[in-house]
Amino acid sequence: MASAAGNALSLIKAVLEVIADRATGVLDVRSEGVRTRIYFHDGKPLFAEDEAPGETFGRMLMRQAVITDEQFVRVIDEMKRVATGDNPSRFGEVAVSLGVLTREQVEQGLAEQVCGIITRSLQRGESQWTFEATPAAASPPRSFSLQINPAVTTALRDSPDRAALANVVAARPEELVVVAGPRPPARVEVRDETAGAGPQAHVTRMSAEQSFQKGIALLRDAKMASAAIELRRASELQPESLEYQLYASWARARSYREVAAKLVSELPLDFRCIARSNVGDAQRALLNYFANIKTVREEVNPNHDCNMLVVQYGRLDSEPVPPTGWTAKWSGARRGDDTERFVLYERKAT
Repeated sequence: MASAAGNALSLIKAVLEVIADRATGVLDVRSEGVRTRIYFHDGKPLFAEDEAPGETFGRMLMRQAVITDEQFVRVIDEMKRVATGDNPSRFGEVAVSLGVLTREQVEQGLAEQVCGIITRSLQRGESQWTFEATPAAASPPRSFSLQINPAVTTALRDSPDRAALANVVAARPEELVVVAGPRPPARVEVRDETAGAGPQAHVTRMSAEQSFQKGIALLRDAKMASAAIELRRASELQPESLEYQLYASWARARSYREVAAKLVSELPLDFRCIARSNVGDAQRALLNYFANIKTVREEVNPNHDCNMLVVQYGRLDSEPVPPTGWTAKWSGARRGDDTERFVLYERKAT
């Protein structure tokens, strides 16, 4: 197969061609700045790797209900305890040592991660790909027991209409490549859940993880302000967690979108400019980013001739007294956040 390019459906057709031809080699796919390499032997995928950040192994197992939130936190606690220098321990290895998972479950989970990488490569937009059809190329870092969905292999054998089959796969790409064999049974015996961490530290991490999970669920429901509160709580409980910090910062920034939109909707059509007072640099930048609101800092330029003024307040028990010569036009805050409030004032006519 020579180098080619096209949309997701075209890529799926190319993958089906590799499967039907029982080819051996590496499919190298580049799309949306992400490179994915899928290793095939005799038309069967063995391994896949990409450069995109994805769901961590432990969180995938929680989502699949293979482990509980409590077990996830316990493994993370132990990973932190035994980590040394630049050689961090792996989630699966630690989970096995604690009796949370069996080696068969770890192998199954890693194989499902590979299936997820392949699925994501088939869901992106425009792609460029090349298939290097040599046995030497198909030597992956490791291999897993994967298989093409039997329904797909049957359709490839019995139906000449590849286009129709590609459309079916495009509707459910996660079902193209599956892990071979039955899922291993869950481990019944679980050791003391608080091993490896002090009781209070464990409780704190558990609370942080619960807040994080609530925040992620709220993000999926596009409830940005509520998500920001939960994710901020997780990051405050476990400030050393980079994952918590990144999600909290991102959600907090996104939660200002609604505030900015409402503020803009209250501006009169003939406003000259907007002054600001006590507005933090982060909030000023976010108002600019989300609503193109550029402001004049009143503390630096008190003699400005702007006819609108936005003031940021902290926690308020009542509506603030308007500055002399100004009338309150709008007041608002991020939903669920009573630590800051924005008030838009309009200059009184003289």
